[in-house]
Formats: sequence, structure tokens, C-alpha cells
Amino acid sequence: MTALPDDPTAPLDLARFGADGRALGEDDFAARHGHAFLLHHGNLDPTRKPAQPQPTMVMGRGILPSEVGGAPGSDVPGRKRSDSMNAMGALRVYPVKHTGRSPFPRIVTVGRTKNNDIVLADISISKFHAFFKEEGGQFFLADGESRNGTFVENERAMPTKQGKPTLLKSGVRVKFGAVEFRFIDVKELLVLVRQFG
Repeated sequence: MTALPDDPTAPLDLARFGADGRALGEDDFAARHGHAFLLHHGNLDPTRKPAQPQPTMVMGRGILPSEVGGAPGSDVPGRKRSDSMNAMGALRVYPVKHTGRSPFPRIVTVGRTKNNDIVLADISISKFHAFFKEEGGQFFLADGESRNGTFVENERAMPTKQGKPTLLKSGVRVKFGAVEFRFIDVKELLVLVRQFG
């Protein structure tokens, strides 16, 4: 029996980058995997996966317990080092790069359907939810007029029709609908990979 190919829309385990993180320099690693990444602690909740087809479910605006605590790689006071290492091992990585699934080559799309570059199967995520744009080595995030919004450090990211995209700095919290991530650059990912991957 032949093994099924990996789902190209699935997130990657931090350990998946281990060999390249140790063998490649930053530029070569970025050329292969991308310059920016979204980190999520654990897998998305399978009970929140939408049935096909389904409209986006409107969610409340509460704070989520799924936030990745502290800066990437830092220890939270009172937490044992082994707990911190286990938490790092549970990280899922979503590269912020164009995959060819989206018809828009200048942006990296985020949404619920498989024609997005970053696919998030959650009922709070719109079919086309948001997008990243890279300009001059910096990443910007704009909402795609989603039903549940896109947030950077709890501030709403505007659709491009209503304002400028939000400039992202490595380490900021980003939330699409009810799903929260930490946005990091390639330097910070390499630190995590070399410590825990």
C-alpha cells in the first residue's frame, strides 16, 4: 500500500524544519521555507471544522485561551523548563508564502477554502479572510472584509478599502476570527528550530 501524500494545506511541526535549520544559513533557509511564519499552539480544534458548504459563523470578540504565552522561546515564570520544551514541540508552523493555490501572486491569502495560501479550517474563518503583502522586506496584513475580523495585538486590521494594511513586527499576536497565532520572522523561527526542532 502506498502512503498518501502530505496535505499541502496542513501546518508543519516545528521539528520538520530541524535538519534545514541546522544545515542552512538564514538566506538559504528563507529561500526554501519563506521569510515569515505563523505559529499556533497545537492543532486547530477538529470540532470547529466547517461542514461543506457552510457560511462563516459569526463569533463573539472574547479573549482566547489558545494564546501562545510569552515571546517565542522565552520561559514563563513558574513554568518548568520541560513544560516549555513540550509547549515548543506542540507548535504548528504556517509559512507565510505564496503556494500557487491562490490566483493572486503578489499577496499571501488566508482563508477557510483550499484555494488560499494559508488554509485555516475553522468555522470563524471566512472563505477569503485576510492577506499578507511583503514590501521591501517588511510584511503587512489586511483584512479581506471577513465576518469575524483580523486583529494584530487586539487592534482590528482594516480592509484595504478602509485604510492602510497593518505593518507586522516579529513576535506580534495575530488573530483571524477566533484563531490566534504569533507572527515571527525567519530569524526567530531559526532560533526556535535550533533550540527545540
